[in-house]
Amino acid sequence: MAQDGQLRVSVFHQGSDQVGQQVALALTEAIRGSPLFSFVDHEIAPRLPRIVVYLVSVDADVNRVSTAISNVVIYDHVSIPGFGIFLLSGVQSCGQDRVEICTKSILLNIELSVEVLRKGWPELWRSLFTGNGIYSEQQPPDDAVSNHGPPFSLPTASR
Repeated sequence: MAQDGQLRVSVFHQGSDQVGQQVALALTEAIRGSPLFSFVDHEIAPRLPRIVVYLVSVDADVNRVSTAISNVVIYDHVSIPGFGIFLLSGVQSCGQDRVEICTKSILLNIELSVEVLRKGWPELWRSLFTGNGIYSEQQPPDDAVSNHGPPFSLPTASR
């Protein structure tokens, strides 16, 4: 459970490469040791709002000493359909000698994502501290379509 003032963060890693696994472990440990974040286990449709970092990595060379790793940072809560709200993403190449640097880069991406929430969607940002989603479970806000239009729209064909 997050302590007062700490944001819940979970990490999900997909990849069997050694360096990617080292980065995922280092990121998990950095979150656990952070005064800003509290590590929580990853779960689908979490009851408490959280930041989720999805990592995908693959060997980048035949010697298996380097990996290509992507990170996607999302806001997630049971009230959000799918796998949450996309905030930021990044891709980098990490060697065995750069695990710490790569981990710090991903931590910075998490911090930037939280700042994006704070400035752009303060209600979502506050929900990370209060533990309450801004919508009731599985129910979108009443004005989601009427005030802001549909969640996405395709360009209309010109005639």
